[in-house]
Order: sequence, then structure tokens, then C-alpha cells
Amino acid sequence: MNRDVMSVRLWLPQIVVLGVVADAPERLVVGVASSVSRPRCPGCGARCGRVHDRRAKRVRDLEVSGRPVTLVWDRRRLACDGCGRRFLEDRRAFEGRVAARLARRLVADAREMTVNAVARRHGVG
Repeated sequence: MNRDVMSVRLWLPQIVVLGVVADAPERLVVGVASSVSRPRCPGCGARCGRVHDRRAKRVRDLEVSGRPVTLVWDRRRLACDGCGRRFLEDRRAFEGRVAARLARRLVADAREMTVNAVARRHGVG
């Protein structure tokens, strides 16, 4: 699949699609990476480009056509030349093991369920 087309479909800031890992009727798995070539060190703020190692992190995302989607993030562990600190890159698009947009949807669904339950308890709706 064309890399640019898939990137646009994901709509994740600073994330590029590496490729589709699994495209099955029951699931979709997509390999992704950060598009930021030299992230800032959280310790000293210097730009870092030296990759110490890489770790694959699985992140759940919103469903597509009723299929669960998993993003496999090729997450870099970087070494800062300025202060010597090693750190894992971080992206705002991900919150732990879920995409931020999935986290927002889950919170909104939970709020709606709570409001509906309270309304039913009080005989409204």
C-alpha cells in the first residue's frame, strides 16, 4: 500500500506509517514510527539523533470497519550527546498502550454510559 495514503488515513501527528503488518478480517496491524528525526532530550533539551536501540510497542487504536486496530510503534531509545542521558522517545499521539484518540473516545463513552445510567435511575429517558 502507498505509504503516504496510509499516513493520511491515520491522522496521527508526527507519526508515519512503515507498512501494514497484518490485514485480516478480524484485525488490522500497522507498523508506525515517529517522523521527528531529532527529538529533544528531556534532560537538557539538546536535539538527539543517536539511536541507542529500538523497541516495538503495541498501541491500540480506533477500530476501522469494525476491526480492532493495533499500531506497532518502532520506538527509539536515544542517547543524548549533550548530557549522556538515554531516553525513550515519546509522542503525544500515544497515551500508554492506547492511542490518545481512543483514550478520548473511551472516556466519552464512559461519561455517556454514566449519564444514561443516572437518568434511568431517576426515571428520565
